[in-house]
Amino acid sequence: MSAVVQRGYSLLELALVVVVMGIIAALAVSITPRVADLFQQRSKAGVLAVMDQALSGYALAHSRLPCPDNDGDGMEDCAGPAVGEIPYLSLGLSEPVQNRRGLGLRYMVYRKADALLAQDADLAVLKNRYQPLLPAGSTPVVNLNGLDLCQALRTAALIPGGTTLAHVGAGAQNIAFALADPGALDADQINGVFYALNGVTGLGFEQPDRPRGANYDDTVRAVGFNALATRLHCPQSLAEVNGLARAAFAAADLARLANFYKQFRDFAVRVRQTNVDIAMERRDLAIASEAIAVATIASGLALTSQSGGIGAGSVAGAVVALAAATAALASAIINLNDANSKLSTALNQQTNANTALTSADSFALQRLNALVAADAKGVLR
Repeated sequence: MSAVVQRGYSLLELALVVVVMGIIAALAVSITPRVADLFQQRSKAGVLAVMDQALSGYALAHSRLPCPDNDGDGMEDCAGPAVGEIPYLSLGLSEPVQNRRGLGLRYMVYRKADALLAQDADLAVLKNRYQPLLPAGSTPVVNLNGLDLCQALRTAALIPGGTTLAHVGAGAQNIAFALADPGALDADQINGVFYALNGVTGLGFEQPDRPRGANYDDTVRAVGFNALATRLHCPQSLAEVNGLARAAFAAADLARLANFYKQFRDFAVRVRQTNVDIAMERRDLAIASEAIAVATIASGLALTSQSGGIGAGSVAGAVVALAAATAALASAIINLNDANSKLSTALNQQTNANTALTSADSFALQRLNALVAADAKGVLR
């Protein structure tokens, strides 16, 4: 019968277990808030990222950014301030946008209207800001699309920063739009759950890279003018349309040159036709002079035979005139043939000029139509 040896924990072993469990508990207490904080940050970043993409998608679809919701009904209010809640219904969402703690986000958009379209930078209103340069005499193109938003972004990027427009940070860096998440707590106990600039009525949020601390647990996501323009493919779209505009101008210049060349050839034909008419008149005049000389000779011979030589002098003169008239007729015929040859060449050149003008006009119209079609596409390529 085998003996069973039973052995319990010693006091030292129990003490070591208690110490290890205490260390684990202490680590758990210190790590848990950090893990929760990290999870909360990722959660907030996720909400902001989704809404960032939603607003960018709205801009792509509507060629403008939505106005904020200022009365809490979920719809944009373009007559109100440029900062407020996210207009979730206008964005096609079924419920308000909230963070993990059930708190709503704030939304701010850059709005700087101007009576001059070239200076207008209201990103929440679609206006015909972009108008491609067209050749003289072309019908103006009026297309309201993403190119007009691209033009507004270009204009806004050149405007000096200021606190009267949508901005982030004390340095008043103007931005296209921004979102602010209040976090979990009212860290500073003022301005509600939002901290500092994020909670006041002015057009400004804190810098997105502001460190979090005991008195700040908000998260800001801001999108600049160039960043939004890149998302909308503004540089590529504007470059394409502007390139087509230059091509349309070049084609129109070629058409004008072709028209000038055609007018020159028309003038050349008229000149050659006039030369032919003059040569024909000279030929007819030489024929008439020859006929007169022949008649004079005949008359002189008749007079001579009847008067015993009295008309001999006139016959001699008429013979000389006949020789001159014959030579003039020969020269006129040569000149007429040369004039007709040159007229034929001029007519061929006129035909070629007409063909070139038709081709140039067709090419110019093709380039203009390509420009108009590209402008109509906007940023949707």
